[in-house]
Amino acid sequence: TRAAISGTLDFLAKTLTGPFHDSVRAGANLANAAAAVYREDWSAAALAYQGLVAANPRDSLLWQRLGEALRAKGEDAAALKAFEKALSIGSPNRGLVSFAAATIYAQGNRLDNAFKVLEGMRPQLRFFAARLRTEPVFEALRKDPRFEELMKHVPPPPK
Repeated sequence: TRAAISGTLDFLAKTLTGPFHDSVRAGANLANAAAAVYREDWSAAALAYQGLVAANPRDSLLWQRLGEALRAKGEDAAALKAFEKALSIGSPNRGLVSFAAATIYAQGNRLDNAFKVLEGMRPQLRFFAARLRTEPVFEALRKDPRFEELMKHVPPPPK
């Protein structure tokens, strides 16, 4: 009836314009970014994550996601900046973000940078050792004497 509809509309108006408005909008923006990733619409995903990092510049996970979207879009230089920002903030996904950055450096034949990033992720290297030892992108790293020194004490991955 009219009273029920009026009550519902009043509730929605208070909820959507009250203290929850910003949270609902932020959640919608994050959902839109995730939906773009799911659709593999990397341009939309990158744009959405750029907006999210602008609103939340200290969120390392958003910087990581921005880097991943930019990388998938083929914008490696911009992706690298996003990954570096995530690491500088203190990413809980240090291994994944560092490995992504090291991959970009290796592809660009920037071996010194790649080794520096890999050195910084020593505790996580065991999770990436097989890829480092086999993937073609890391061929130049494997030919460098620093590679065996880096990998010398890497334990096997946990079972």
